[in-house]
Amino acid sequence: MSEHTGKLNWVAIILLVVVQQGIGAGWYTLFGDQWMASIGRVEADFENAGTIVYGVSIVLSLILTFGMAMFWRAMNTKGFGRGVAQGVVCWLVFIFTYQAVHTSFEAITDAALMDPDTWIQAGIDTGMSLVVFALNGGVLAAWRKE
Repeated sequence: MSEHTGKLNWVAIILLVVVQQGIGAGWYTLFGDQWMASIGRVEADFENAGTIVYGVSIVLSLILTFGMAMFWRAMNTKGFGRGVAQGVVCWLVFIFTYQAVHTSFEAITDAALMDPDTWIQAGIDTGMSLVVFALNGGVLAAWRKE
């Protein structure tokens, strides 16, 4: 193993997956009414969400956090501040830009693209991703196993 790779910190990875689920619950509790209105849904639409939805969320969070841990290890990222900064850059380059392109085409028309609801939904979704990427980045970089 090279000097900069170190071992993956599975405790940090699992803890971050649990924290991400809490962040999502809190985020959509805080912004849920605006988010549902922007996508034309009501709370009753989510009452029958099955356990598979939550299982998929946990598995995808695990994949994201594992991937970030591998990337941070390969980049030899150390220190909370450096990890946060790198997380924000990754969010900007990979999540924000992709979401903006997706949102633009999802809107289809120029009028829909200029509708604030179009961007409220995208902003709420990508805003949560920003928090997760920054937190994951900071924790993964600060809590490294060598």
